[in-house]
Amino acid sequence: MNETFELSTEDFNKQLSKPQESSGRKKNVLSENLRITWKKPTINCEARIRITWLAASNMVRIERVSGTFNHSHLMEENYKPPMIADVIRKEASKLYEDSGVEYLKTKEVTNIKQKLVGPMNLHLVGDANLKPDILNTIKFLIENNYQVESFQKQESLEHLRGLCFANFWQIENLTRYGWLMLMDSTHNTNKHGWHLFTLYIRDSCGCWNVSAHFFVNRENSKAVMSALKIVQKFALQWNPQYMLLDQSSIESNGIALTFPAGCEEIVCDAINICSIQANAKYIARNYLKNSRQWSLWAQQHSPLLLQITSTNPLESYYSELKAKISVQYGFISEYFL
Repeated sequence: MNETFELSTEDFNKQLSKPQESSGRKKNVLSENLRITWKKPTINCEARIRITWLAASNMVRIERVSGTFNHSHLMEENYKPPMIADVIRKEASKLYEDSGVEYLKTKEVTNIKQKLVGPMNLHLVGDANLKPDILNTIKFLIENNYQVESFQKQESLEHLRGLCFANFWQIENLTRYGWLMLMDSTHNTNKHGWHLFTLYIRDSCGCWNVSAHFFVNRENSKAVMSALKIVQKFALQWNPQYMLLDQSSIESNGIALTFPAGCEEIVCDAINICSIQANAKYIARNYLKNSRQWSLWAQQHSPLLLQITSTNPLESYYSELKAKISVQYGFISEYFL
């Protein structure tokens, strides 16, 4: 009968969790005297692994401890080469004497990791040519139950192209909560240099969520207008009332071209149907020429609108997104989904 002897078995907490609290700053220290530091965001990972050395076969077995969680994050993102090298040095020195592991360099670990991780991300690179990459992107999105539409048009000397996409739940949220929205763009998300725009809505739980994306090859008002009109086709009952932007005339002009019917049209309708001439003149004098002031008044008297003064929630989303994508990739990867 074959017997397996377990010479050494140890359990390890994953390096992503923090078993101890971080030390806090000293009290009564002026803010200008504090050192600026960067802290990696904590990942609440409770996974545990068991490492067993099987003496009979002189092999090491690594397995997940029963009852603990599976991984729900990217291994290649969180395990940095210095961390990997440090763990290898500690564990190898325990198991083997004179292994020479102390001579292991972080650069060597980096090279090995790149060889392993590179092929894993190869599917994200996409086609080098623009047209096949767009076609592959559309196919990928449709297979993942997205509504997607591309456009191209000639405006003066500029050739405008774009790609819009949103799934069923995003369109439903856009219809229900799209009266209040953040919109902003970012760059360096794909190899083709197209700008990524995102529409961000605030749901009934007070959480910010993506309601639609679109890429454009030129960041100008006509391109933004063309993309927003496609999003309108996705969500026919979408009726935006407040759209918060950064100081971008391109975005504001694109919105004005897409939604020309605003409070001015409502005021004009009120004037036209008013049967009393004096009242019609009063409405024209006090409402028609100062719609901006009425808009500011509505914002200042809304507790919700007073809480939203910037596009920071969308900027935070872009920061998380760009930590996972690369300018070497094509348009779409699973990080968008």
